[in-house]
Amino acid sequence: MTSKKTFFLTPQRLIVFLLYLIPILVVCGLVGYFGVNIPLYDQWVLPYWFEKFHAGTLTLKNLFAQHNSHRIFFPKLIFIALSFTSGWNILWELYFSIILAILTFLALYRLSQITAQNLTQTSLHLANLSSCFLLFSWVQHENWLWGFQIAIFLINFCVLLSCFILSTSSLKPPVKLTISALLCSIASLSSAQGLLSWLAIIPSVLAIEGSIKHTKKRLLVWLCLFLFSGFIYSINYRQETDTVPVVVSDNKIFATVHFFFNLLATPFLNSANINWLIGLIIFSIFLGLTLLALFSLKSEQLIRNLSPWVSISLFSLLCSALIAVGRSGLGADYAILASRYTTHAILLPIAILQLSPRIIFNPTLNFITISRSNQLLIFGFLTGILVSLNLVRSANAVVYVNSRLPLIQSGKTCFNLINYLEQSTFFKTSPQSCFSLINSSQWRELIWDSAEKLNRLNLRKFAQNVAFIDTPQQTYGEITSPQTLDQVINISTTESVQLKGWINPTKNPHLVLFSIANQTTFFANAYAIKSTEPPLNPNELSSKNLLKWEVEFSADFLPIGTSIIHAWIYNSTENQFIKLNHQVNLRVFNSTSLEE
Repeated sequence: MTSKKTFFLTPQRLIVFLLYLIPILVVCGLVGYFGVNIPLYDQWVLPYWFEKFHAGTLTLKNLFAQHNSHRIFFPKLIFIALSFTSGWNILWELYFSIILAILTFLALYRLSQITAQNLTQTSLHLANLSSCFLLFSWVQHENWLWGFQIAIFLINFCVLLSCFILSTSSLKPPVKLTISALLCSIASLSSAQGLLSWLAIIPSVLAIEGSIKHTKKRLLVWLCLFLFSGFIYSINYRQETDTVPVVVSDNKIFATVHFFFNLLATPFLNSANINWLIGLIIFSIFLGLTLLALFSLKSEQLIRNLSPWVSISLFSLLCSALIAVGRSGLGADYAILASRYTTHAILLPIAILQLSPRIIFNPTLNFITISRSNQLLIFGFLTGILVSLNLVRSANAVVYVNSRLPLIQSGKTCFNLINYLEQSTFFKTSPQSCFSLINSSQWRELIWDSAEKLNRLNLRKFAQNVAFIDTPQQTYGEITSPQTLDQVINISTTESVQLKGWINPTKNPHLVLFSIANQTTFFANAYAIKSTEPPLNPNELSSKNLLKWEVEFSADFLPIGTSIIHAWIYNSTENQFIKLNHQVNLRVFNSTSLEE
């Protein structure tokens, strides 16, 4: 026991362990920094399920009901459990996704160990470290920062764990198949792509030890379970009307293939010109390795070592193909822009990293006759290129997410102030609305409905009794355009209103809110950004750190007649709305009554 303990604590093992921790700690830190406790997009429907659960009216039919094109039975259970445990703190969902990713990597690591015949510890750690960096890479930032994507990480975990279970020698074949079938069932009822796990796992099912007769029976049972899962999934299934239509044509086929190859390369590049080529190369490498693996059919042990990685590759390819069919109508380059699709796609290069040394450097196959040290050097060079490209792509993603963070935080502030926001056309439809990055315009009304439900369930606290400071003791900002002074600007409902100004930077989100006359509610907002341009009326304030803002909206958003527009900022520390200097006087009239 003592010698084993000492061996575990050797400096070499400690260094390797710390290397494995780096990508995990980095993604935890980035989620902690960029994560915002605000629901995003599909999450706005969850309060409906929370309310039904709280009222005791939630049924299996409700859990089984479609969400878009998916059955998210098990994710719904997770959302409900986390919400009532944390007071629906979205960060809990984000860290739960990280936990699932960690469990996925542990399954991958153990699978790598039990299939590491003839691999040195150095090559094994090199493959696993590279896999770890890819699995936790920031190119998946949409999924890391969107709690609703728990389903994606859950499905990956089920697939990897299923491959491990089927490959382990400590369980009997019936037990392996039972556990694996349960995992595929969970994946199937987590999202549509989970159904593909049944097909992807087939190579691992075929590799289970036993006679040809037993293998045929297992395959038949497995296919029957897949068909049964598909039948269950199809019960009361309806095609969503807002999904991208699937039209079979030459252009559609080309766009789908283009999208598919773009997606395969997205973890490493974001070039619309060459992504498809890199994706084609990655796909060709997998095909080449698979063909080489066919030469190993005489070695049962080698088959068992390779089959789980082939299954993981197939799952990644099938998911990428399904996404390509469903989303290629948005354009082939959409695969590069939408990082949420990379979590399944990234399993392919991970599997390739694991397959390569097991096939090419296997002494029984004799594909390469160079020395072991040179083999390791070549493998290290190739993995270094992949990881380096992924790190650069991840760094670019950090910059992108950082640029959007203030807007997401402004959305959180607006949701906190929901009691003071009118259900105006601006907030519901404008791309400048502070809700624009947290929900799509066609579903934005759900925000007010969800707020009522969350308030009743005591799952979210909203700002109340906020003081309105009309005459602050210092200048916090001002409206600089249009400068109406005491004059009234006449404007038609067919014209646009454009307001500009500046504010002093504060610790609060740089959000400006607009009210009409003496109303204590707001109908529009603007974002303030850094500017080096001095304001028109600097009032002896330094312009170096001032934040400028501007907003444009249709005059039709305003009531007919005279409107006095005031601008405000919110001080969350003091729970105050503070008025900015100056106001805009407008007289809105119907364009049809212009002659009158």
